[in-house]
Amino acid sequence: HVRRAVSNALDKVALLRAVNKYRLDSRLGTHITTDGQEDGLLSGWDPFPTPAHRGDDALAQAEMRKSEYFGAGSCDRAPCRGVRVLVRKEYAAAAPAMAEALRSVGIHADVQIVGVDEMYGGRRPGRCLDPTAHVGICLGLGWVVDYPSASNVFVLLSSDAFGSCCNTSLVGATPGQLRAWGYGVSRVPSVDNRIDRCLPLVGFAGVECWAQLDRYVMTQIVPWIPMTVSGRTVIVSSRVRNFSFDQWAVEPALDQIALAPGSA
Repeated sequence: HVRRAVSNALDKVALLRAVNKYRLDSRLGTHITTDGQEDGLLSGWDPFPTPAHRGDDALAQAEMRKSEYFGAGSCDRAPCRGVRVLVRKEYAAAAPAMAEALRSVGIHADVQIVGVDEMYGGRRPGRCLDPTAHVGICLGLGWVVDYPSASNVFVLLSSDAFGSCCNTSLVGATPGQLRAWGYGVSRVPSVDNRIDRCLPLVGFAGVECWAQLDRYVMTQIVPWIPMTVSGRTVIVSSRVRNFSFDQWAVEPALDQIALAPGSA
């Protein structure tokens, strides 16, 4: 309920405007993975359709009231104080929109602007990948598609992805792990069985399975607030007869380019 409240409160248009100072081709993200990986089954779907995506304090407060942390009109329990929020320095302009959304539901954030190594890690895991660091929000984490299946994204919610890479939400953590990492809560949701159900499926059955998991995660667990989906525009000559974009490298796939006969 707290994460739904924050998502309802967030002015995503302001956030997108701030992010686009760094990435000029981003658009609002509304669910876990891209429409292309789900064959468009969730295209246009938004589980938190606040008016014009500018945030709605009334909807946010309605969600917060359902939370065990609610009292005196907002989030007034100890966990709502000094929540660590790491913001990747390239997205620093987006920090005020996030801090304002948190304040509107009673969450007081300790916002820190950090470099990519401190977030992700260099020689050792970054703070966002260290469950003992107790970071509440990492603003600016991203992922690129390196396999043509939504499994490539949902693996980030698998319990197999703890440690160096890349489950930052702690979905799927066991009571023993939570204890070892210093958390007071003893149980969190898991989607391991749902991921295992989708992995062996191919064709449309696989696409449909991942789309259903996307809906479940975004409406029931809400581990992330999708921020933006980045695109890339590539202009090619009329002599190019075949072209493919390598999503993992974020560059043209050189082995898939074909020119018209006689072209140099």
